[in-house]
Amino acid sequence: MAEMNSEPQKPIEETPGKPTLSAEKGNQVTPPKKKESAASRFFRRVLRWALGILILFGLGMITALYLWFIPIRQANAALNQELSAAKEQIAQLQQQLTDQTVLQKKTQQEVELLKVADNQSQIKSAQFEVASARIALYQNDLPQALTALENVTSILTSLQAKIPQDQQARLADLQARLDLAKREVKDNAYAAQSDLDVLTQGLNQLSEMLVSP
Repeated sequence: MAEMNSEPQKPIEETPGKPTLSAEKGNQVTPPKKKESAASRFFRRVLRWALGILILFGLGMITALYLWFIPIRQANAALNQELSAAKEQIAQLQQQLTDQTVLQKKTQQEVELLKVADNQSQIKSAQFEVASARIALYQNDLPQALTALENVTSILTSLQAKIPQDQQARLADLQARLDLAKREVKDNAYAAQSDLDVLTQGLNQLSEMLVSP
């Protein structure tokens, strides 16, 4: 049975003219590269030139900005120096002004003190002349008493232009008392002595009021 079913196998014949798959793969030819067109080369060249120009332009802009920035920075530095110098000068002027103001105040205070000292000196002179007049009256020397009282009149007239306004009324009372004493010297020496005593007290009060400027 086995012999009957087994038939001799025929060799596979290759059909001429039909290449096999492996042969087809081996015989494939690489397609030739396409040549770059003239337009592509032109645009590529233009792109390269444009890129180069942009780079050069950028470098030029950076250089220009740098060259423009240096003078501005130098000008700003010089301006800052001038500003610092101006501030220092202003500070010096302010200090000088402060010193001058202090000096003016000190000078004014000294002037006021000199005025007070002058007023006090004149009041002391008036008191001395009143005392001289009283001594002359005690000695019954009427001409000497009148001379001393005239000196007091001159001193009070000089004080009138120097003392403060709020002391003018007090000075006027003293002058009135002095005029009364001068009229009484010849007729009533006792009354004159009494008026000169009141005048002395008034001069003392005026001196105390003019102690401070």
